[in-house]
Amino acid sequence: MRNLVGLEMVCFAASRHVMMEYEGGQYLDDQGQPLEGVLDMGCFSCSAAYFTLQGDFCPYCPNCGFIDRKRFDEKEGLVEFLRGFDFSWLKRNRLQVIYVQTFDGDWQLRFGADPAAMERSGQFRAVSTP
Repeated sequence: MRNLVGLEMVCFAASRHVMMEYEGGQYLDDQGQPLEGVLDMGCFSCSAAYFTLQGDFCPYCPNCGFIDRKRFDEKEGLVEFLRGFDFSWLKRNRLQVIYVQTFDGDWQLRFGADPAAMERSGQFRAVSTP
């Protein structure tokens, strides 16, 4: 869960991310206003815990990039699926979006600081960045 270090109290939504606090039995945004519809999530792939918003749900794990119940045989399908999502929170930990193709042939989302190192690792058939 190293990608989420320092982001434990960030709510990851599809269109934005919100720094939040838990106070008096409710979640508050960075302006001190109540944040409605906060969902406490857990990734089926890496077991990371994270928050998202009901109605603006983040469909991928912000730690490992796992997207539940989706398979992308073409990189373009993954790119199109992710179009419009907020990834600005990655800047905080100096990470970036990375697309990887597994040896099974499907394209998956990952986050990392060095795409070239991912490519050299030999774990993926192909590594690409936006």
